Parts: sequence; structure tokens; C-alpha cells
Amino acid sequence: MQLPSSLRALLGKRLVRAGLWFIVAILTWGALAGLIAPPILCSVLEKELSSALGNRTTLGRLGFNPYTLRISLKEIAVPLPDGSPFARADLLELRLSPESLLKLAPVLSGVRLVRPEVSLILRPDGKLSPMDFLPSAPPPASPPPAGPEDPVEIKLTEFELVDGRIVFNDQLFKAEHEISELNLYIPVASTLEQDREQPIAPRLTALADGKPLRADANLTPFAARGRNIISANLAELSLTRLTPYLQRVAPLTLAGGDLSLDVGLGIEKAADGGTTMLLNAGLRLKDIDLRTPAKGELLRLAGADIGLNWDIFGETGLVLSEAVITNPALSLARKEDGGLELLDWLPRQNDAKDKAAKPLAMLLKRLTLTGGRVAWTDRSLPGPFTAEAKDIAVSLTDLNPASSKPGALEMSCSLAGGGYLSLKGGVVPSPLSLDMNVALDDLALKPLAPLLPQLILLEDGRLKTEAHLRVNPKDSGSGFSLENGGLEISSLALSLKNAKDVLISLGALRVKAINATPDKQDAAEVGLTDLIVTDQGRPAAKLASLSLTDCRINPGGEGYSAKSLVLSQPVLGVRRDAEGRISLLQLIDKLVGPTEKKEEGKKPEAAPKTTASEQPRIRLDLLEIKRGRVFLSDALGVKARLDNIAVQARNLDTTSTTPSPVRLEALVNGSPLTGEGTLMLTPEGADVEARAGLNALDLAPFSPLAQRYLGYAIAHGRLSLDSTLKLKDRNIDLAQRIRLLNFDLGEQTPSPDAIDAPVKLGLALLKDSKNDIDIQLPISGNLDNPEFGTGNIIRTAFGNLLLSVVTSPFAIIGGLLGGSSGSNLEYVAFTPGDDRLSQANREALKQVADLMKSRRSLTLGLVPQADENDRESLGEAYVRRRMREERFNDLSRKEQAATSVDEMRWKPGSEEATDLLFQVYKEEPIDKPRNLIGMIKELPYQDMFKAVADSRPKDDAALRALGRARAEAVRDALVAIDPALAPRITIRPTEVPGAGPRVLLGSGD
Repeated sequence: MQLPSSLRALLGKRLVRAGLWFIVAILTWGALAGLIAPPILCSVLEKELSSALGNRTTLGRLGFNPYTLRISLKEIAVPLPDGSPFARADLLELRLSPESLLKLAPVLSGVRLVRPEVSLILRPDGKLSPMDFLPSAPPPASPPPAGPEDPVEIKLTEFELVDGRIVFNDQLFKAEHEISELNLYIPVASTLEQDREQPIAPRLTALADGKPLRADANLTPFAARGRNIISANLAELSLTRLTPYLQRVAPLTLAGGDLSLDVGLGIEKAADGGTTMLLNAGLRLKDIDLRTPAKGELLRLAGADIGLNWDIFGETGLVLSEAVITNPALSLARKEDGGLELLDWLPRQNDAKDKAAKPLAMLLKRLTLTGGRVAWTDRSLPGPFTAEAKDIAVSLTDLNPASSKPGALEMSCSLAGGGYLSLKGGVVPSPLSLDMNVALDDLALKPLAPLLPQLILLEDGRLKTEAHLRVNPKDSGSGFSLENGGLEISSLALSLKNAKDVLISLGALRVKAINATPDKQDAAEVGLTDLIVTDQGRPAAKLASLSLTDCRINPGGEGYSAKSLVLSQPVLGVRRDAEGRISLLQLIDKLVGPTEKKEEGKKPEAAPKTTASEQPRIRLDLLEIKRGRVFLSDALGVKARLDNIAVQARNLDTTSTTPSPVRLEALVNGSPLTGEGTLMLTPEGADVEARAGLNALDLAPFSPLAQRYLGYAIAHGRLSLDSTLKLKDRNIDLAQRIRLLNFDLGEQTPSPDAIDAPVKLGLALLKDSKNDIDIQLPISGNLDNPEFGTGNIIRTAFGNLLLSVVTSPFAIIGGLLGGSSGSNLEYVAFTPGDDRLSQANREALKQVADLMKSRRSLTLGLVPQADENDRESLGEAYVRRRMREERFNDLSRKEQAATSVDEMRWKPGSEEATDLLFQVYKEEPIDKPRNLIGMIKELPYQDMFKAVADSRPKDDAALRALGRARAEAVRDALVAIDPALAPRITIRPTEVPGAGPRVLLGSGD
């Protein structure tokens, strides 16, 4: 073919030829790079990737535009070595910039990744699926570089990830999560030295488990110094999907709740290579519903907004700048064994690991909580017991666990059933220290009834208290104290579980100026008003008011002390039923449990003795009872009352050796009762010395008691009583002077409980001319003796007294009247063998005569007695009596008138004594030696005395005659004192053998 000449001329020019060759080269480059090389390169790339990753990586098609320098890879699939899916993408597009030729470094003008998908699997053994790409044996470690290496120089002017997706299959926790619609855009990124200061501003959007996620950044990662800022936002992520991870550490369930998160991370590189990393975050929790293992409610939270700052590498630590919590509701429970149920669900702490770990520094700037609620269930108590605090509001500011400076805390809440609690003050968390005012107002006590013993039911009541609370472990002891506290309980009502009526009601209890530590407590004043105790509908006790001042409790130091204890208008109602049970004791048994009863005849085990130094000191400067009353009644119909009771005791002290003075005044059925004495407190109880007097008490109301225990009614009479009490070491001595004024018994009323004694006769013998009885009745015993009881002792003593009065009236009555000793009036003693009255006997008989004159009903029965001593002394006594008679006969009539036979005396061994004995000897009808002229021969004194004495009879008849003579001598002496006594004196037969040479003074009845 022949080219036109014009064309040949054009081609002949050099420039044109060069241009044509360039076009041919471009076309050839396009053909080779765009059509031939891509399939070859795609195949090589597949093989290299598969070899490197140990899988079968596939690339659908590789395209290259040699003119725009655009490389595209389509349908990329990178499986795991076992063939399961790992990563894929529809398109990966790379755009090279011509600038790469000028900078001699790859400059990417754009990277675009379309619809990439990554499948991650966390297997049950805890390994992530991408770890399958790692070699089984790690490569040998290479030596660290000698210095910092410069980054590979590359420049990316645009990176875009479009519609990505990441699927995370958590086989370990049995959960699945997805990040979808993932879009990432990075406008410029360069490691070139001239571009390293240029900021990079990537943007990311996605859906995390269907919830929007957004992130932005401003970075200079390759600069030697500079600031990098990253911000991210996650909106309303459902927390229910996190339940498997929660149950890994606690068996709890997140049944509801959303999390929104705003995070800002700032990283700043300094010129010296140091790095500062600051995290700012805002968390928002919404509609949290945390459930127990049994799906019960544990925590509900309407909302929480938390702002925090964290200097990650600095010393400031984590700062919670603001936390606002709205309407939290917490349900707590105590188990049957007393443990907190929540602790069973929380992970166990490793104390050793926790101690080794450095605690994270933290500062709470401000926390605000509103609308809170805490529900409490105590299954260790019957019911079970439940309580609830609601409308909880908390404000906490400037709390730093690492600082000793306290944070400011304010808290308030309302209590279900009534009541308001508030706290205000400072708190240091570690170690926990508190310094705050605590106030509890108008707390309803009835909901707290299950906290009391099961026998007691709390029907009503209100509590108010306030105090300044300090807790400081650095102080000595426990560091706990209450200061300037106050307590008030009002409208309190308690009842027994099985009783219909209120058992205890209280108007008010007030305690002022309370100061307390675990070791000691004190209060300026304790006041109580309007205390009423009823039992089965009957009033058992009342108290108008109680006042305790300057009360101090310190068991390990000063003990227990108070300045004064004053009880005003106390009232007791005491009733004894037909079985002898005392209502007040029964009531105490109901309240504190029955006391251990003593077994009859068995002595209780002695309690270990303690010394005063082993017991805490008890001191009370003044104990006073004002205008008290006691009402007494029993099933027999006896009623009595004590009014205007006034008791005062001062300076009571268990460590003092000085007795405390005690005074008592009262009216017993209108009759005055007074007493005074001393009281000394001891470790065993108290030692008492006291005197008391009761004046002219009318006994008619006590007639039912007399009918039961004496067998007679009381017609009339009054009682006056003077008593002296001594109680020491639990040994009691009670001396009583009992005066029954114008006292007479009525008709006999047989009773099985009546004393076995001649009551009417005994009392009649005790009466004086005024129809009064005046006796002494002592009682003694030991309070620990099971056989000792005041009622039984008095009845026994009174019965023995009556028996003694009947059998030995003069001995008993004389002793009761406080005259001569009982032995002087029980009998008249004589010299063995003699019937003469001594002067002492005559004086005693004057008292007998006085008793008979003062008691017209009293008769005298003389009971003479003789014994073997009398038998042996009959002869000797006869000789001496005859010698006295001879001596008397020798006196003139005038001398005889001035003396008596019994008063005759002589000098022993004198000539007169021998002459008197010889006269007696001569007159006795016995054989006597005579002299030569037939006269009676005078023998030595001892021989004559023995001869006469041996001649006297010594049989029982002689002893009875001696006793009769003695009785007649007693009768004659009494008649000589008062002839009117003769009809009331009888002589009874002589008792042979008797108890001694005596005449008993018994009753003539």
C-alpha cells in the first residue's frame, strides 16, 4: 500500500516519529499491564497468600488500569486454615498517585474497601479463631533494634471502608455480637517526613448490635511530638447481650438495660518522648434490670449519667466528675443462717492478690442520687421480716480514697411505715471514717416487731433520735463515738403474743445529751412518763414518771453510776390466786421466762463468790420514790393498800464501806408505816440494818387470812408493829414487837391450812388486862435455804409461840414482854433435897404475880419435880432444917418476930453448931450410944450428922412429899403477894423422877 506523499513527509519528521513510538509504548503498556499482567499477578498473589496464611485464599478478579494507576481486587475470600469463613470483601480498590514517582515512595491517592466481612470466633478453649494463622512454634526472637526506626514512607490521601461487617461468635460465653454498616473514612495519612506534622482526621460510623456507633479523631501518629484526639459515641447498646459475660463472674442476669457511651481519648507526645494519655468519658445507663439467680429483682435503675476523666499514666488517677443516678431500687436479703445473700453471688476475693495490686487512684467530684429505694428481707427472723427505705436522696462531693480530707455526704430517705432518716457530714473511705450528724424522725416501730422476742408483739410506737456520729479507726479503741445525742420513744404499746390486751404502754421515753463509745456511755437525763402495765386486763403497774440524771455506764472502768433516780407515783397491783401464785411474779415470768424453782428439801448450789473488785461498781447518789401506791388482794377476798409511799436512799455505792441511809414512809390502809436504817450494797446483794414501825392497823380486813391460817375469824382489833431487821451475808435476823390492841377472835372456821396449835387459848393467855397482846416474835434464817420462806416461817413461829404459851406461859410471856430471862419464869429451882425458896426465886415470883394480875385469864399450874439428887440430899437437908429450927427456938419472942427459921445461920465448925446438932440428934428416934449413967452420949459432929441423915426415908413417897412442900412454898409466896391469886393456883402431882429439883410454872388450864 502506498502512503500518500503528505503522510510520508509527516512521518519523516523526527518529532512525529517519537510521538508515534510513545503512543505505541502506551498502548503496549496498557495491553501488558491492563490485560496480560493482572490475571498472572492474581494467580501469583493467590498462591503467595495461601502459602503464607496456610489456607486457600481466593481472589475473584484483579484489575489494573495502567493509565489511572487504579488496582482493584474483587470477591476476596480469606478462610481459616480449616476452610471455615474468616474474611471476605466485595472490592478492594487502590489508587496510586503519580506523586509516587516524584517522591520515590508509594503514594496512595485512595484505598477503598467495599463490604468487607470478618467472622471472629472465641472458642471454648479461650482462643480466637485468627490465632489459627499463627505457626505452631513461635519464630526465634530477633534482637531488638539498636534505636528507633523511622516508619516506612508511604502516603495515603484517602481511605474508605464501605458497609463493613464484623461478626463475633463467642462460643466460650455462648453469645454472638455483630458490628454492621461499618463505614470508615480517612482523608489523608502520610508517613513522609514532610507530612508527619499534618493531622489525620478519620471518621467511623457503624451499628454495634444494632445500635449506632460513631467515632472521630484528630491524629498525628507519626509526628515526634503532638496531640492525638479520639472521640467515640455509642448509643443505647442493649446490656442484656452481656449477661453471659456477667454470669462468668456472678450468677446474675441482666434482664434489661441500655448503655450509651461518649468517649474522648487524648494522647500527647512531649519533645522528651514522654506521653500523656487522658480519657474523658460519659456513660449513660437506662432501664437497668439486674436479676438474681432465681430471677428475682436485685437492682433496678431508671437512669445513670456518669462523667469521668482518667489520666492513665499520671498520678491523678480516675476522676468521676459527675454521677447522677435516678430511681435506683436495690433488693437485699439475709439468709436463714444469717449471711447476706448477695455475698454468695459475688466473686470471691483473692486477698493476697488484692494486697499485691496497686489500687487505682480515684476521685469522686460529685455524685447525686434521687428517688432511690432499698428493700430488705430477713429470712433469719419469723415472717420473714421485711423493711423498705424509699425516696432515698444522696449527695456526695469531693471524695478521694487516697486523701485524709473527708468528702461531703448528705443523705435522706423515708422508711416504709413511717419515719425519716437523714445524714449530713464528712466521710473518708479508706480506712472508713465518718464525722456526721444523724437524725431519725418519727420512725414507726410496729414494722420492727419481728426484731423483738417472739413472745412480745410491738403494737405501736414512734422513735425519734439524733446524734453526732464519729467513726475514726485511727483513734484508740474502735474509734466509734456518739456525741450530744438525743432519743425519744413515744406512744409505745407492747403486748404478749397470746394476750388480747396491751401489756405495756408508754407515754414517752426521752434521753438527753447522750455521749457514747463502745467502752462507756453517758446521758445527762433519762426521762420516762406514763408507763402502764396490764395483765389479763387488770392493772399490774403504773408509773407517772421516772427521772434518771447524770447516768454513766463504764463496765471496765468506773462502772455504773447516776446522780439521781426518782420514781414519781408508781402504782403496783399484786394479786395472789387460790394456788398461791403471785400475779407480779407471773408477769415477770411471762416477760423474761420462768425462774428456776427450788426443789423441796434440796439446797441450791452455791453461786461462785465474787469480790467487790471483780464486780463493776454501781453508784447512785440519790434514790427516791414519791407518792407510790401498792394494791394487794388475794383469792380469799383480802384487800389492802399502801398509799403515799415515800422512799429515799442516799450515797448507794457497791465499793463503799460506809452504809447508806434509807428512809421509808407509807400508809397501810390508812395507818402510818415508818422506817429508817442503813443499806450497804455487796457483791452478794445487800446488807441491811433497819427499824420500822406500823401503828394501829385495823385487822378486820385481814379476817379471811386468819380464817385460813388460824382457823378463826377476827372479830376486831388493831396491830402495831415495831421491827428491827438485820440482813448480812444473806442471813436474816428479824426482831418484832407485835402489839394486838383490843384484839378478839371470832367464830371458829375450820381450815386445812390452819396451824396445829391452841390458838384461842394461847392468845387468851397472852392478853393483858386491857385485852391487848404485847409480844416479841424473832425470826432468823438464811435466804438461800429452800425451806426458808417468810410466810411459812411466820406461821411456824406463831404456832410454836402459842404452843409454848400454853405449856410454859410464864416463861414465854415473860420473855415476850422483855422482862426476866425465860429460864427464870419457866420454873422455880430449889437446892437438892430442900423445899425452901431462895431470895432470887421470891423476886421472880413477884413477876409471876404481876403477870397474873395483868392477865385475868392466866392461871398457874404448879408441877413439882424431884430427881436422884433430891433422893441423895433428903437426909442432909432434913438435918440442916432441924438445926435452923432449934436455933430459932432458942430466940426470944421479940427476936423470933423479927426473923424467920430460913434466916437462921451459924458458924460452921463452931461449938454452937455442935450444940444445935446434938439437940437434933437427941430428939431423933434412932438408936444412940449412951454413957455409964444412961445419958445419950455426944458423938463427934460428923458422926451425929450422918446418923440423923441416914435415918431419914429416901423412897419415892419422900420425894413426892418434898415436891408437894416445894409447890406449897411457891403457892404460899404468891398468895402472900396477892391473896386474890389463890383460886387461880393449882398444885399438880409431883413428877418422880423429874428433870431436876424444881417446880414448873405451867398453865392451870
